[in-house]
Amino acid sequence: MERGASVGVVEGRGAAGADRGDLFLLAEGATPAGNDLAGHLVSSAERGWKTLDLSLTGALLRLFEDAQRSLREWNGRSIPQHRAELGLSCLALRGDRAVLALRGPARVLHASGATIASHEPEGEGAAPMDGAGPAPPRLVSLPVAPGDRLLLATTNVGETLPEGVLGAILTLPLPEILPDLYRRLTHLRDAAVLLVALPAGDEPATPAPESAPEAFDAAAADGPVIGAGGAAADSPDGFQSSLFVDPGAGSASVELARRRLQALDARSRVEAAPPQDAGIGAAEARLSVPEFPDFPEANAAGGNGDAFFPALAPSRQPPAPESHRTGTAPVSELAAGRRGQLAAANGWRPPAPPGPAPPGAGGAPLVHVREAMGGGPWRGGGTLTGSGRRAFALPSWLVVLAGLALLAGIAVWIVAPRALERDAAGAAALATLLDEAQAAIAAASALDDAGARREALTRARVLLLEAEALEGGGAAIAPLLPRVERGLAELDAVVAPAAIETIADLRGFGEAPIAVARLAAGDTHVWLLDEAARRVIAVSLATGAKEVVFAAGEDGAGAPAAIAFAGDSRPGGPALLIADANGALWARTAETLERLAFARPEGLAVTDLRFADGALYVLDAPAAAVHRFAATADGFGAAPTVALRAPELADARRLTVDGDDIFTVAGDGAARRFSGELTLELSQAGIDRPLRAAARPWTDGPAGELAFLDASADRIVVLGRDGAFRRQYRHEDLRGLTAFAARAGYGYAFSGEQLRRITF
Repeated sequence: MERGASVGVVEGRGAAGADRGDLFLLAEGATPAGNDLAGHLVSSAERGWKTLDLSLTGALLRLFEDAQRSLREWNGRSIPQHRAELGLSCLALRGDRAVLALRGPARVLHASGATIASHEPEGEGAAPMDGAGPAPPRLVSLPVAPGDRLLLATTNVGETLPEGVLGAILTLPLPEILPDLYRRLTHLRDAAVLLVALPAGDEPATPAPESAPEAFDAAAADGPVIGAGGAAADSPDGFQSSLFVDPGAGSASVELARRRLQALDARSRVEAAPPQDAGIGAAEARLSVPEFPDFPEANAAGGNGDAFFPALAPSRQPPAPESHRTGTAPVSELAAGRRGQLAAANGWRPPAPPGPAPPGAGGAPLVHVREAMGGGPWRGGGTLTGSGRRAFALPSWLVVLAGLALLAGIAVWIVAPRALERDAAGAAALATLLDEAQAAIAAASALDDAGARREALTRARVLLLEAEALEGGGAAIAPLLPRVERGLAELDAVVAPAAIETIADLRGFGEAPIAVARLAAGDTHVWLLDEAARRVIAVSLATGAKEVVFAAGEDGAGAPAAIAFAGDSRPGGPALLIADANGALWARTAETLERLAFARPEGLAVTDLRFADGALYVLDAPAAAVHRFAATADGFGAAPTVALRAPELADARRLTVDGDDIFTVAGDGAARRFSGELTLELSQAGIDRPLRAAARPWTDGPAGELAFLDASADRIVVLGRDGAFRRQYRHEDLRGLTAFAARAGYGYAFSGEQLRRITF
C-alpha cells in the first residue's frame, strides 16, 4: 500500500483566543489519494489551531471533525478508485503537559529517562479516517519534563525498526537522534518522523546549518533560532535536517522557516533535460505539484500562512513521448520480405498475373528442384539452391537458447554493477559502524562517571547490533560485543544475597489474600500493614507465630495509614506506632494497645512516619513540610516544630531520618537528601533502570548505605550517600516483592505471601 506523509508545526503563543500551546501534526495517507490530501488537511489544521477559541482538547477534537468533513466531501465527489483514507497524529504541548490525539495509521513514542512508552490508536480508532461517520481520536495526556523526547513517525518506520531499537535511539544524545534515524531509513520510499524534544539543562539541541540558502535573506528576519539544512550531499553522512524550530522565537521563527524551505524547494525545481540520442525522444524532468480540484485553496503557490511543510506525495510523471521516425524499414515491408524468403525455401511461387506467359512457361520448368539428400543435423532443415549450395534456417530451440543467453547477459550487465555498488556501500556502512562503536568503547573506558560510562557503552551496543545485521557483521563484532556486554554487566552490579530464609508463611492467614504495602522491623517482631483487610499483623522473629495486633473498627480505631517502630529511646519502651485514617496515633507494645496523646495541628495529613532519636517525624505532603514531635510520657502531646519545609516535599511519599539528614522519595521514585539548607537529588548514576515508584529508603542496611525496594523489578537497590548506584540484589525468592524493611544489618521482605529475612 502506498503511503505519503505531511507534517506541520504551529506555535500557540500569540494566537487568537486561549493559549493552547504548540501543535505538532503528522498526517499519513493510507491510499494514493490520501497521500495527496494529507498536506491539505495539515494546512487546514494549522489554520484552525490559531483561530479556534476552544479548550485544548476541544480544539483537538474540532481538528479531527474538520478533517473528517473534508474527507467526506472529497470521497463524495470521487470514484471508488480515488477515495482518500488517512491517519492523523496530533501532539499539543503546553508547559509540562502534552496531549496526544491519534487516529488511523499513527504512532507516538515517549521517552522519559530510561522508560519508553508507545501510544497508538486502539479498537475502531486504528482504522483510517475515510469521511464515513464520526471518527473520534484517542486522547492521551502525558506529563513531560526536561530531557523527554516524543517521536511522531509513519507506520513504515515502526515496521522497519522494532520498538526496542527506536527506544535505544531516543536515549542517544539529542544531536545524534535524527542523523541516526536518517541513516536507518534511507531505503524507505515514503517515511517521515517528527521529533519533539525538551532539552534538559545545558543539553545541546540539534545544531542549525552553517549557512543559509542563497535565496534566503538572513537580515530580513529577526527570529533567532530557526535552521533549515542544505542538500543531503553537503553533510558527511548524507543527513539533511529539514527544520528546527525554537518555540520561544515567536511568530517570526515560523515565517523564517517557511522562507528557508521555499528557498530549498526552489533550488530543487530545476528543469533538467537529458541529452537526446538519434531516434530517441527527449525525456522531460520536472517536479509535479498535486492539484486538488475540490480544494482550490490548496493549489495556491506557497500554501497558507501557517503551513510550511510540503506533502511527501509521489510526483506525477509526464506522459510517454510519441514515437519517432528512424532509419528502420516499416514493419509491412519487413513482413513482405520475410514471406518471400519462406516461399523460396519451400519451392512455392505466387500465381503469375494474367498476360503473355514468360519464356519456358508452357513446357518443363527451367529449374528442377532436387529432393534433399542425406541425413545429418540439417535434414529437413534447408533446401538446395540452383547453384547446388544448401541454404538453412536455425532450429527454434537454438534461437530460444540464444535469446535466453542474450537476456541473461543483459541482466548481468545491469544488475552486476548495482550489486557491486551495494556491496561497497554495505562494507562502508559496516566500517563506519565499527569505527563509531570502537570510539564509544574507548570513551567509556576513560570516563569516571558511571552514568556517562553506561551511556557510552549503550551506544556502542546499539551500533554493534546494527552492524551485526550487515553482511559480514557477525564476524566483525565478535571481539567487540562481549567486551561491551561485560562492561554493562559490571555496571549492572547484580549480586545475590548471602542467605534468604523464610520466617513465616502467611498463605491462608485470613479469608482474603494479604496485601502488604509497608513493613516495620523491631528487635523481636516484624509488623505488616495489610491494606486489603485494614489491619496490622505481628510476626515473631523467634517462632514465626502470627497474630493481628491492630484492626480498623476495634476501640474506635480507623484504618491504619502508616506505621513506624520506636526503639528504646521512647518513654515507656519499644513499641509499634500506628497512625490511623481518623488522625489518631496508637502504640502497640508486646502486651497492650493504647491510644497516645498526639498534638496534631489542624489540617495535618499524615503521609508517612519515622521515629528517630527520641522524636516522631511526620511527613505532611500536602503542606510540603516535615513536623517533629518530641516524645512525652503520655505520647506526643507537645506542639510540634517544623523540621523541614521545602516545595519538593509536595511530591514526597516516604520518609527516613538519619541524624541531621532527612531522606524522601517521591511517587515517581525520585529520591532526595535534605541536609540543613542543602538539597541533593540522588542521581542514581550508573543504574540500569531508575526507581519508578515510592519506596522508603533504609539507612540501617548494609554499611550504612541507602537500601530501596524496587517492586517493579523484584530487586533491592543500594545507593551511596552521594546518590550514586552501588549494586542491586536479585534472587528467585524475591519475586513478587511488595514490602521491605531493614534493621541491624538484616533485610526483611514480603514476597509470595511469605515473610523472609535477608542476609546481605
